Amino acid sequence: MPSPSLSPMSLIPLFARADARQIARWNGVAGEKGRWRNNLINKCVAAGAAHDDVSVSPVVRQTLLHWGYELSERDLAAVMDNGKTSTHK
Repeated sequence: MPSPSLSPMSLIPLFARADARQIARWNGVAGEKGRWRNNLINKCVAAGAAHDDVSVSPVVRQTLLHWGYELSERDLAAVMDNGKTSTHK
């Protein structure tokens, strides 16, 4: 009995689920409410450091870089302008 073949179109739902899962993971790490993004922002604020000061939490920075996120001056300034040290709601 021949094995059923999978056409590229039959794999779309599988890829869509995988994509949604990875997007959710990225948001949890580096999104606006992402745990590690906010962790780094809070450490920069507490240290009075610039967004690109690599001496502030290099391990967290590496984790974020792995996920394709680099803390920007704009992201740090947005939190500092709000006067909050935590961006969690």
